[in-house]
Amino acid sequence: SSGINAEYGTHPSERSACDNSVNLDEEACLARGCCYDASHRGTHAQCFRKGKITIFDKDGKKRVLYASASEFSQFEFSYYGASAQVEIGAWKLFEYADYYENENVKIIRPEDGTVTFDFQSVRIL
Repeated sequence: SSGINAEYGTHPSERSACDNSVNLDEEACLARGCCYDASHRGTHAQCFRKGKITIFDKDGKKRVLYASASEFSQFEFSYYGASAQVEIGAWKLFEYADYYENENVKIIRPEDGTVTFDFQSVRIL
């Protein structure tokens, strides 16, 4: 078994918590527009943001992500993303790793299609 939850399409390690400060119960979680997985009750994976983004490097290599990523080397991927396309959710692309906030950030959504931008980290909003 791969550990991927068929209902949510994600492995628990690929999830970005809906609220890092507290483990929300199902009602509070769903009220915030997040997904709830009772099989991971008591962990950050029980209430998580729903998102899916495909990132591409300059050579056309792609990776599909379901959670925020502070850098890309863990994915056997270029250090820089060159373009991205969102399938689910809203995502912020950062020019630098570790979500470094400067004037060069871009928020993208599914309706934006494929967006070209040099970025080193992505965060689901």
